[in-house]
Amino acid sequence: REQYFRSDPPTAYLDLLDAVASVLVQGSAELAIPSGADDDHVGWDPHRKLVNWHVATAIAGSDDFRGLVRERLELAIAREYSTDLTAKAVRCLELTTDVLKARPPERVLEYVRRLSRCYIAGFLPECVILCRAILETAVRERFARARRSLPSAAPGKSEMKARLLAARANGWLSPSTFDAAWTVWTRGNKAVHQGPYITHDVRGTVRLTMAALADLSA
Repeated sequence: REQYFRSDPPTAYLDLLDAVASVLVQGSAELAIPSGADDDHVGWDPHRKLVNWHVATAIAGSDDFRGLVRERLELAIAREYSTDLTAKAVRCLELTTDVLKARPPERVLEYVRRLSRCYIAGFLPECVILCRAILETAVRERFARARRSLPSAAPGKSEMKARLLAARANGWLSPSTFDAAWTVWTRGNKAVHQGPYITHDVRGTVRLTMAALADLSA
């Protein structure tokens, strides 16, 4: 295909399609029009290989080019996400040490699967937020399995801490896994409210989450 397109005169279709794919990947990554692609005075600049956002979306949506744009998107996404495979393999092996002996409820596993994929792929800040979601769901499921109501917290106090204290009192969490669960909850809250990169020990957060989940799933 590249040989075929390069036989066309100077403005190669592949350069245009690559530019369309590039600007679409950037736009979808930030959910904002990429810098430079918002210039309404430029439709397609072959020298900078830059295409206007509205032109790019029009080309991507046209019947004549839709299939070709998707092929170039596959290449652009592969370059963006399918890199550093050695590190991904290392992270995959790391997670094998955290495999649970008792299978959690399906609702919890839905979050755990997303955590695994994000960790292996290298979306580390997202992992901390998912750890928080795993913990909250696992605690709810544990109270539901025991047919007990979720405890209430005093005004101004943490509801999750009240639930974790009750879980420890019920023997569902050991003192160490209670501490692990509270650390996960605290780090998750910081990631949600203060910034995604505030927690640096992502691997440690995952391990603490799985330790607490092992007790809650027993």
